[in-house]
Amino acid sequence: MHRQLLAIFLCVTLSGLRLQVANIEAQEHRTIPQLTQLKLILKTLLSTRTTRVGDSFTAELAEPIVLVNKVVLPGSVPPQGGDSSAALITGVVTSLEQAKRFSQFGRKASMALRFDRIKYGSWEQPLAATVISVHDPVNQGKNITTTDEGTVKAKENVKGDLIKTGVGAAGGSLLGLIFGSVSKGLAIGLMGGAAAILATKGKNVELQPGTGLIIRLDHPLEVVAEAKPSVERLQP
Repeated sequence: MHRQLLAIFLCVTLSGLRLQVANIEAQEHRTIPQLTQLKLILKTLLSTRTTRVGDSFTAELAEPIVLVNKVVLPGSVPPQGGDSSAALITGVVTSLEQAKRFSQFGRKASMALRFDRIKYGSWEQPLAATVISVHDPVNQGKNITTTDEGTVKAKENVKGDLIKTGVGAAGGSLLGLIFGSVSKGLAIGLMGGAAAILATKGKNVELQPGTGLIIRLDHPLEVVAEAKPSVERLQP
Protein backbone atom coordinates (compact mmCIF):
# COMPACT_ATOMS: atom_id res chain seq x y z
CA MET A 1 0.00 0.00 0.00
CA HIS A 2 2.75 2.39 0.98
CA ARG A 3 4.67 1.54 -2.19
CA GLN A 4 1.58 2.28 -4.30
CA LEU A 5 1.11 5.65 -2.59
CA LEU A 6 4.80 6.45 -3.04
CA ALA A 7 4.59 5.54 -6.73
CA ILE A 8 1.54 7.78 -7.18
CA PHE A 9 3.29 10.63 -5.34
CA LEU A 10 6.41 10.31 -7.51
CA CYS A 11 4.31 10.18 -10.67
CA VAL A 12 2.43 13.36 -9.74
CA THR A 13 5.67 15.12 -8.75
CA LEU A 14 7.41 14.20 -12.00
CA SER A 15 4.37 15.35 -14.00
CA GLY A 16 4.48 18.68 -12.20
CA LEU A 17 8.18 19.05 -12.95
CA ARG A 18 7.55 18.30 -16.62
CA LEU A 19 4.84 20.96 -16.66
CA GLN A 20 7.20 23.54 -15.12
CA VAL A 21 9.95 22.69 -17.59
CA ALA A 22 7.50 22.87 -20.47
CA ASN A 23 6.29 26.31 -19.34
CA ILE A 24 9.87 27.58 -19.06
CA GLU A 25 10.69 26.23 -22.51
CA ALA A 26 7.51 27.84 -23.87
CA GLN A 27 8.71 31.31 -22.84
CA GLU A 28 10.38 33.14 -25.69
CA HIS A 29 13.02 35.67 -24.69
CA ARG A 30 13.70 38.40 -27.23
CA THR A 31 15.87 41.50 -26.72
CA ILE A 32 15.03 44.80 -28.39
CA PRO A 33 18.39 46.56 -28.90
CA GLN A 34 19.40 49.82 -27.26
CA LEU A 35 18.75 52.92 -29.41
CA THR A 36 15.73 51.27 -31.05
CA GLN A 37 13.10 53.90 -31.85
CA LEU A 38 9.48 53.30 -30.79
CA LYS A 39 6.55 55.20 -32.25
CA LEU A 40 3.88 55.99 -29.66
CA ILE A 41 0.39 57.48 -29.68
CA LEU A 42 -0.31 59.57 -26.58
CA LYS A 43 -3.58 58.76 -24.79
CA THR A 44 -3.40 61.44 -22.08
CA LEU A 45 -3.82 65.21 -22.37
CA LEU A 46 -0.64 66.97 -21.23
CA SER A 47 -0.39 70.75 -20.96
CA THR A 48 1.99 73.12 -19.19
CA ARG A 49 -1.11 75.10 -18.18
CA THR A 50 -2.94 72.31 -16.34
CA THR A 51 -0.56 69.38 -15.87
CA ARG A 52 1.50 69.14 -12.70
CA VAL A 53 4.88 67.57 -11.99
CA GLY A 54 4.30 63.96 -10.99
CA ASP A 55 1.19 63.51 -13.15
CA SER A 56 1.14 60.21 -14.98
CA PHE A 57 0.45 59.60 -18.66
CA THR A 58 -0.21 56.65 -20.94
CA ALA A 59 0.73 56.02 -24.55
CA GLU A 60 0.29 53.03 -26.82
CA LEU A 61 2.76 51.52 -29.21
CA ALA A 62 1.80 52.65 -32.70
CA GLU A 63 3.79 50.19 -34.78
CA PRO A 64 4.60 46.61 -33.82
CA ILE A 65 8.18 45.71 -32.94
CA VAL A 66 9.38 42.92 -35.20
CA LEU A 67 12.51 40.87 -34.57
CA VAL A 68 13.61 38.07 -36.91
CA ASN A 69 10.26 38.22 -38.74
CA LYS A 70 8.34 37.77 -35.48
CA VAL A 71 6.17 40.36 -33.74
CA VAL A 72 7.47 40.66 -30.17
CA LEU A 73 5.33 43.67 -29.19
CA PRO A 74 2.03 44.52 -30.94
CA GLY A 75 1.14 48.04 -32.02
CA SER A 76 -2.05 49.91 -32.81
CA VAL A 77 -1.54 48.78 -36.40
CA PRO A 78 -0.97 44.99 -36.17
CA PRO A 79 0.06 42.73 -39.03
CA GLN A 80 -2.87 41.28 -40.94
CA GLY A 81 -4.66 38.75 -38.77
CA GLY A 82 -2.78 39.81 -35.63
CA ASP A 83 -4.01 40.98 -32.27
CA SER A 84 -5.33 44.56 -32.44
CA SER A 85 -4.44 45.38 -28.82
CA ALA A 86 -1.27 47.42 -28.45
CA ALA A 87 1.47 47.44 -25.85
CA LEU A 88 1.06 50.29 -23.36
CA ILE A 89 3.75 52.63 -22.10
CA THR A 90 3.32 54.60 -18.87
CA GLY A 91 5.34 57.44 -17.41
CA VAL A 92 5.27 60.65 -15.42
CA VAL A 93 5.90 64.34 -16.00
CA THR A 94 9.19 65.14 -14.25
CA SER A 95 9.40 68.90 -14.80
CA LEU A 96 7.64 71.72 -16.62
CA GLU A 97 7.73 75.46 -17.12
CA GLN A 98 4.82 77.60 -18.20
CA ALA A 99 5.24 80.23 -20.88
CA LYS A 100 5.93 83.79 -19.74
CA ARG A 101 4.52 86.11 -22.37
CA PHE A 102 4.93 89.45 -20.69
CA SER A 103 8.28 89.09 -18.91
CA GLN A 104 11.19 91.22 -20.07
CA PHE A 105 12.84 88.45 -22.07
CA GLY A 106 9.99 86.00 -22.37
CA ARG A 107 10.34 82.32 -21.57
CA LYS A 108 9.63 79.23 -23.56
CA ALA A 109 7.32 76.66 -22.05
CA SER A 110 8.88 73.24 -21.56
CA MET A 111 7.89 69.79 -20.37
CA ALA A 112 10.06 66.78 -19.53
CA LEU A 113 8.65 63.25 -19.60
CA ARG A 114 9.97 60.07 -18.04
CA PHE A 115 8.95 56.75 -19.58
CA ASP A 116 8.78 54.18 -16.78
CA ARG A 117 7.14 50.94 -17.85
CA ILE A 118 5.91 49.00 -20.86
CA LYS A 119 3.13 46.43 -20.57
CA TYR A 120 1.40 43.92 -22.79
CA GLY A 121 -0.98 41.33 -21.36
CA SER A 122 0.55 39.80 -18.23
CA TRP A 123 4.07 40.89 -19.23
CA GLU A 124 5.44 44.13 -17.78
CA GLN A 125 8.93 45.56 -17.76
CA PRO A 126 10.72 48.73 -16.57
CA LEU A 127 11.54 51.08 -19.41
CA ALA A 128 14.22 53.73 -19.92
CA ALA A 129 13.80 55.89 -23.00
CA THR A 130 14.26 59.43 -24.30
CA VAL A 131 11.79 61.37 -26.43
CA ILE A 132 13.39 62.50 -29.70
CA SER A 133 10.46 63.97 -31.67
CA VAL A 134 6.84 65.11 -31.35
CA HIS A 135 4.20 64.88 -34.08
CA ASP A 136 0.80 66.58 -34.33
CA PRO A 137 -2.32 64.40 -34.13
CA VAL A 138 -4.36 64.07 -37.31
CA ASN A 139 -7.46 65.61 -35.74
CA GLN A 140 -5.97 69.12 -35.63
CA GLY A 141 -8.02 70.84 -38.33
CA LYS A 142 -7.91 67.87 -40.69
CA ASN A 143 -10.40 65.40 -42.09
CA ILE A 144 -9.42 62.00 -43.47
CA THR A 145 -10.60 60.60 -46.79
CA THR A 146 -9.62 57.47 -48.67
CA THR A 147 -9.03 57.45 -52.42
CA ASP A 148 -10.07 54.67 -54.78
CA GLU A 149 -6.51 53.34 -54.60
CA GLY A 150 -6.73 53.10 -50.82
CA THR A 151 -4.44 56.05 -50.14
CA VAL A 152 -5.37 58.11 -47.09
CA LYS A 153 -5.39 61.88 -47.55
CA ALA A 154 -5.94 64.75 -45.13
CA LYS A 155 -8.10 67.72 -46.09
CA GLU A 156 -7.16 71.02 -44.46
CA ASN A 157 -9.59 73.38 -42.72
CA VAL A 158 -12.25 70.72 -42.23
CA LYS A 159 -13.14 69.83 -38.66
CA GLY A 160 -12.33 66.23 -37.87
CA ASP A 161 -12.12 64.13 -34.79
CA LEU A 162 -10.36 61.03 -35.97
CA ILE A 163 -7.70 60.22 -33.42
CA LYS A 164 -8.62 60.56 -29.76
CA THR A 165 -7.39 57.42 -28.09
CA GLY A 166 -5.79 55.37 -30.82
CA VAL A 167 -4.91 55.07 -34.45
CA GLY A 168 -8.18 53.73 -35.82
CA ALA A 169 -9.07 51.50 -38.72
CA ALA A 170 -7.07 53.23 -41.47
CA GLY A 171 -3.91 51.88 -39.89
CA GLY A 172 -0.51 52.46 -41.36
CA SER A 173 -1.64 55.23 -43.71
CA LEU A 174 -2.73 57.31 -40.72
CA LEU A 175 0.59 56.69 -39.02
CA GLY A 176 2.23 58.10 -42.12
CA LEU A 177 0.18 61.27 -41.73
CA ILE A 178 1.09 61.58 -38.06
CA PHE A 179 4.77 60.72 -38.20
CA GLY A 180 5.43 62.13 -41.67
CA SER A 181 6.38 65.54 -40.25
CA VAL A 182 7.32 66.93 -36.86
CA SER A 183 5.01 69.10 -34.79
CA LYS A 184 4.81 72.78 -35.66
CA GLY A 185 5.66 75.02 -32.74
CA LEU A 186 7.32 72.28 -30.67
CA ALA A 187 10.93 71.12 -30.54
CA ILE A 188 13.17 68.87 -28.47
CA GLY A 189 15.76 70.59 -26.28
CA LEU A 190 17.48 70.29 -22.93
CA MET A 191 15.90 71.07 -19.57
CA GLY A 192 18.10 70.49 -16.54
CA GLY A 193 20.35 68.22 -18.59
CA ALA A 194 17.46 66.03 -19.77
CA ALA A 195 15.56 66.01 -23.05
CA ALA A 196 12.42 68.11 -22.91
CA ILE A 197 9.64 69.28 -25.21
CA LEU A 198 9.92 73.02 -25.85
CA ALA A 199 7.32 75.42 -27.24
CA THR A 200 7.89 78.62 -29.15
CA LYS A 201 8.23 81.78 -27.09
CA GLY A 202 4.98 82.85 -25.43
CA LYS A 203 3.12 79.58 -26.05
CA ASN A 204 2.48 76.62 -23.78
CA VAL A 205 3.22 72.99 -24.54
CA GLU A 206 -0.06 71.30 -25.47
CA LEU A 207 -0.01 67.57 -26.19
CA GLN A 208 -3.46 66.34 -27.16
CA PRO A 209 -4.50 62.68 -27.09
CA GLY A 210 -3.45 61.27 -30.44
CA THR A 211 -0.13 63.15 -30.47
CA GLY A 212 2.68 61.09 -31.93
CA LEU A 213 5.87 60.61 -29.93
CA ILE A 214 9.05 58.89 -31.04
CA ILE A 215 11.21 57.63 -28.20
CA ARG A 216 14.64 55.97 -28.23
CA LEU A 217 15.53 53.14 -25.88
CA ASP A 218 18.31 54.07 -23.47
CA HIS A 219 18.93 50.40 -22.63
CA PRO A 220 18.12 47.05 -24.27
CA LEU A 221 14.60 45.80 -23.51
CA GLU A 222 14.04 42.10 -22.88
CA VAL A 223 10.63 40.84 -23.90
CA VAL A 224 9.23 37.55 -22.62
CA ALA A 225 6.35 36.09 -24.61
CA GLU A 226 4.60 32.97 -23.37
CA ALA A 227 3.44 30.34 -25.84
CA LYS A 228 1.13 27.42 -25.13
CA PRO A 229 3.14 24.31 -24.18
CA SER A 230 2.66 21.32 -26.42
CA VAL A 231 0.63 18.33 -25.20
CA GLU A 232 3.47 15.96 -26.00
CA ARG A 233 5.78 17.68 -23.52
CA LEU A 234 3.30 17.19 -20.70
CA GLN A 235 2.84 13.49 -21.16
CA PRO A 236 4.80 11.29 -18.68
